[in-house]
Amino acid sequence: MGVLGWAATATAADCGDGVKACQCGDTVVANTTLTSNIGGCQKTGLFVVGSSIVLNCVGHTLTGAPTGTDDNDDIGIHLDPATGVEVNSCSITGFRQGIRIGSGHNNRIINNVIFGNRKYGIEVAGASTGNLLQGNQVGKPSASGVRKVEEGIHNGSGSHNTVIRENVVIDSKEENIYVLNSNNVQVIMNISSETDSAAIFLKNSHGAFVAQNTVTNGSITVRGDSSGNTFVNNTISNGRGYLFEAHQDEASDPSPGYWRFPRRNTVTGGSVKDPVVIPNTDPPIFPCLRFEGSYKNRVQQLQLDVKCTPPSQTPDGGQESVGNVLPP
Repeated sequence: MGVLGWAATATAADCGDGVKACQCGDTVVANTTLTSNIGGCQKTGLFVVGSSIVLNCVGHTLTGAPTGTDDNDDIGIHLDPATGVEVNSCSITGFRQGIRIGSGHNNRIINNVIFGNRKYGIEVAGASTGNLLQGNQVGKPSASGVRKVEEGIHNGSGSHNTVIRENVVIDSKEENIYVLNSNNVQVIMNISSETDSAAIFLKNSHGAFVAQNTVTNGSITVRGDSSGNTFVNNTISNGRGYLFEAHQDEASDPSPGYWRFPRRNTVTGGSVKDPVVIPNTDPPIFPCLRFEGSYKNRVQQLQLDVKCTPPSQTPDGGQESVGNVLPP
């Protein structure tokens, strides 16, 4: 059976091929291939629970209602709990979050188009581990006038061993790819552009492998208690290079007022091209490599544009930026 579209008010039920056609608010409990769109969803479009279920939208669209709220359950596709589930080739727009993995492990979010949502394009949460996000396009499509998502891809606390690979993330209001309090995450061969903040952002995270990403109009930022992260052959252009910066815990954090410092991270290869000047600096500063309260990092074989201001090492939070090994 296929999935019938545009029925937003039906009572939520289990659905899937061989069960019943899916509608807004239903829970997918069997392998399912959509044959039409699902639209006007007031809350979550579809839930996916269980193990080893494949939801293939074959390009069909899930759309939130124009009057949708910013409640936490306003989600296009919500995996919770789910293990070994695959969501493939879905177009998702008009929700607070496009796709959310709320709990579970080893799920695959592949080849989806997610735009015009409000908070996150894709969110991995609930300490869900070992997930793969690959080949997704997150952000505005070619048409202008589509709202910006707050963050393109958000990998939340305890969501270790995520692989974020070969995605295109465009034009977030804040970070395009944000890894928070998570270890051993791989961020590989993504294209990031037009962010209003960092293109790739690691905070309080360890052991990440960030390689062969193409960044335009953004930075790669490493903040707080982040160590043992490796950056290999990333290309940054028309942005502000690499920034390693101390961070003071906020009131909502476990240790308010406590300072945390990036350390023992490694950058190898890649380049920083055509850096963008920091406004209102005299003489002008074209940042390519900055350390603010960050120590014992190593940078090698990184090609810096001739426009780059020499690497800066400044104190922050009472910590000097010392012991950093920098290119000549």
